[in-house]
Amino acid sequence: MLFFNILDSFNNLLGFSDFMEVYIDKDNRQVTLKFNGNMGSLLNKLKINPETVIVVRENVLLTEDVVLKNSDKIKILSVISGG
Repeated sequence: MLFFNILDSFNNLLGFSDFMEVYIDKDNRQVTLKFNGNMGSLLNKLKINPETVIVVRENVLLTEDVVLKNSDKIKILSVISGG
């Protein structure tokens, strides 16, 4: 058991994590969760309409079919338009 605790600590130091970090701009909140699937499924799970946001990972725009990992740090940013 001690070995796994040390391994988890080491992985966290290297940036590996068992949880995905998601920042939701609209609510100004951070969510930590376990998730396997594509970006579209993540938005569905969070009950966010994909037509109202853009999603980025490491400053790269993601499409709905991109597969996400638990170690990802995602930002969900609100789309604002005006005239």
